[in-house]
Amino acid sequence: MANFDTERFIIEVENRRGLWDLASNDYSNKDVKRQLWLEVVDIFGGESMEDKEKAELGAVVAFDTYM
Repeated sequence: MANFDTERFIIEVENRRGLWDLASNDYSNKDVKRQLWLEVVDIFGGESMEDKEKAELGAVVAFDTYM
């Protein structure tokens, strides 16, 4: 992820309250939360990512989803 746009990533996460807002009903819904993370992955080229990049991002999604 050499050219990763961190600022855009933050904006995309901020736009999905279920990923960060404890007051959101979606925050405690693991299925919704996983879907929100997958949306973020798709925005950043999920289909064109190399397996290593997907694995790295998948680890972040799994960690956040099940915490």
